[in-house]
Amino acid sequence: MQPQQYVHKGAVLVSGRLGDETSSSMVPATGKVFGLVWYESHIEVPLEQLHRTYTGNSYEKKYLVFGSRALQLWGYGKEAYPHSAAVANRKTLSFRKWTMPIGWLNERIYEVNDEKAILDSRSAESLGVKRAADKLLQAAGEGSRLSEAKVIKSKVENGKQIITALIEIEEDISEELPVVELPPAPSAPPGE
Repeated sequence: MQPQQYVHKGAVLVSGRLGDETSSSMVPATGKVFGLVWYESHIEVPLEQLHRTYTGNSYEKKYLVFGSRALQLWGYGKEAYPHSAAVANRKTLSFRKWTMPIGWLNERIYEVNDEKAILDSRSAESLGVKRAADKLLQAAGEGSRLSEAKVIKSKVENGKQIITALIEIEEDISEELPVVELPPAPSAPPGE
């Protein structure tokens, strides 16, 4: 095999055969083979994006928990934010290997702003192709890298940018196979 050569699945690229046609033996061989693999991705990106940002304002509520019921102890009188996100942290009492049905719950409520952004067609294509490429790179594993990404087809339908992209990833395409002793190559009959 030479660099820049096309290969198909199942082709032997690294072999442990030593010797020539008359006398050969098999030994374990290792190697890494990287190849460019093409993926066709179908991506949908909403043109209206919702971005959530935290304002930094928050307050805390504390509860005493009995089984599945909770009694609020602190955090009364706080005004609810128009948009908020809550993060709960529950702790239960335990003694050695036994867990008691009694505990406490701390709930922090954060004020958030939900901002809508409208993407243009080009930005939606770029975002969609980047997300698809990132997902493929994660699946391809360590050592893989994006070689090229091309948008084949793109259209706007029902508030979404629908994209078909061809994404080329350089990834490890090697597959380990067991060493198998092959019979010697047949020799030509005498007189030929």
